[in-house]
Amino acid sequence: MATIDAELKAVLAPGSAVLATGLGPEGPLIAGTATQLAARTDDRWVVMGWHEVERGAWRATTQRFQWTDLHGRSYEVELTDPGRMPMLFRERVQASTLYTVQYDLPVGEVRIVLRRALDASADVRCFAVPSGGADLADPQTAALVVAETDRIRAEYGF
Repeated sequence: MATIDAELKAVLAPGSAVLATGLGPEGPLIAGTATQLAARTDDRWVVMGWHEVERGAWRATTQRFQWTDLHGRSYEVELTDPGRMPMLFRERVQASTLYTVQYDLPVGEVRIVLRRALDASADVRCFAVPSGGADLADPQTAALVVAETDRIRAEYGF
């Protein structure tokens, strides 16, 4: 466990305090700080800001913590003890969400999400999240996303 802890500390932002961990048989497999989520997958730590997480949840029936980032990549770890990670996960993702709106399209829908980095940069990023068969490469969908993102940024000063 000491090796995993050293590896985790090495990939987190300097001075970060781990607020919660989820444990597997060998030690921490998922950890959260005020600004970052880290998970051990494929023998390495993957780290992302909370503002890069789209959704996720702890599934007690399967003992799995699953989440998806805003680029559509899915992650999953099997835990023996989730600790406080489910609560921290929900709180940090909500804290980074500034604005979200969903638009119905002829095929599927697209959600525009504005997320703020929870570090000192407070960088605001806009994401378009398609679902139900929506295609961001479709010219009408792309035009809607650009126009609405510009409108939201101007209206709310982001």
